[in-house]
Parts: sequence; structure tokens; C-alpha cells
Amino acid sequence: MKTKLAIVSTLIILTLSLAMAVVTKDDWEKLKAGEVLFEGKFLETENKVQKGEFTVRIFIKADRKAVWKVVRDYENMPEYTPRLYNVTILKKEDGTVYLRYQLKVMWLDITYYPLTHETELYRRVDWETDLTKRNDIGGTTGYWLLEDAPGESGIILHYVSYVDIGYLVPKLLAKTVAKRSLPEVIINMRKRIESGGTWVKPRGT
Repeated sequence: MKTKLAIVSTLIILTLSLAMAVVTKDDWEKLKAGEVLFEGKFLETENKVQKGEFTVRIFIKADRKAVWKVVRDYENMPEYTPRLYNVTILKKEDGTVYLRYQLKVMWLDITYYPLTHETELYRRVDWETDLTKRNDIGGTTGYWLLEDAPGESGIILHYVSYVDIGYLVPKLLAKTVAKRSLPEVIINMRKRIESGGTWVKPRGT
């Protein structure tokens, strides 16, 4: 049972949730063609707990303000984010937004509490789990980064997540889950942005 819960927790964190990789010429050609770039690696702490670092990059044909608007539009995230069915803004204080996310993953209803910080206007938003709350998943941190596309109108959006994998989830499984789930989130976000905020995910997803 513990193994199953750990796997589910990893799926949730990676779905919603590396130092920023440099965009090479080859990377840009792939991004421009519509591909989603995924990278992942693992670190091991002194007490043998696995830490995962995952990043996804995507090219979005929209201006910076349009991308920023969707990244910061928390309450409407369930309209396009897989498995997420409710987001509540609990409060806003000193540049920090306190949120409650509710998800349905497999047979489980999951609640967790992220904090987001507008680190740099129209460029970067950082987030982490609020450990003062009772969360159904472990700790995770990460950020969104908006980067101008080289020589072309549009934005390269970076989604970076630092995840506490724990003891029970094998590296291969964690990476497989991340590689499948994270691009799905980012692709849906691109659809949302490029549609001018009208695209919604299929019912039941």
C-alpha cells in the first residue's frame, strides 16, 4: 500500500509540478517544429532519499503578457490541466498567493497547498508546497520561466520541478511518469494560450 501511495504521490507532483537548460540550435529547431523537450535526472541525499529534477520546454506562439496571464490564472487551471478539478485562492499576501489544489488521480481524491511567488514580473513564477498545511503529497518546489524565442515572435516556456521521490518509487518509474505527464500539462497550456484562453480539456480528463 505504501508503494502504491508513493507512486500516486509522484504522479501528482510531476503532473502539476534541473537547472534551466540552455536552448541550443538543435533544441530550437525541435521547439519551433512543435516538439516538447523533456529532461530528468536524480540526486541522492545523505540519508539515501531520492530527489528528482525535471524540466519541460515548449514554444508558444503568443506574446509574453498572454503567456503570463495564463500561468497566473490559477482558478481557471482546472479547465485545461489534466486530473485537476478545483483550485481555490486562499489569500494573497506580500506577493505570495496561497492556493489549494484538488485532484482526482486513479481512485484517490488528493488535496495539497502550493505557494506561488511572482519572482520577476512577466518572466518568472516560483512555487513550493506549503508545509504548514496537511498535504496529501510530499514536498516539491519549482518554477515557470518565460524566455523570448530566438529571432522569432513567441515565448519558450520552461516548467521546472524539484521533487522529493522518497525511498519507495524506482527511478525508472518516476522518470516514465514524469515523461508522460509533464508534457501533457504543458501541451494543454499551449492550447489554452494560443486559443486566446478559450480551449478547455475534454470532459473527464
